[in-house]
Amino acid sequence: MSALAKFDNVNRKIGLALEGIGLAAMIIMVFITTLDVVGAKLFLRPVFGALDAVMVLQLVAIAFAATITLLTGRHIEVEFLAVLFPEIVQAVIDLLVRLV
Repeated sequence: MSALAKFDNVNRKIGLALEGIGLAAMIIMVFITTLDVVGAKLFLRPVFGALDAVMVLQLVAIAFAATITLLTGRHIEVEFLAVLFPEIVQAVIDLLVRLV
């Protein structure tokens, strides 16, 4: 196994671990938001600092999920308009998107 293949293997393992941390951050966000809404609406006691905690958790979730997304090429593509164009125009758009 070459040094580059070893590096890629280690990089993927680290990326998968970070993806797990990002997933945990998203789950914690759901719980904090749920507790905040229920507390504010039913008991008139919102969770102190919930907005700040959710913002930090969003940053963690996005940053750690972006790592494995970049490594595996699982980018989100929105094609509701592009599929209406001819194939040559679609190819040009695809080229421009991948270059930028």
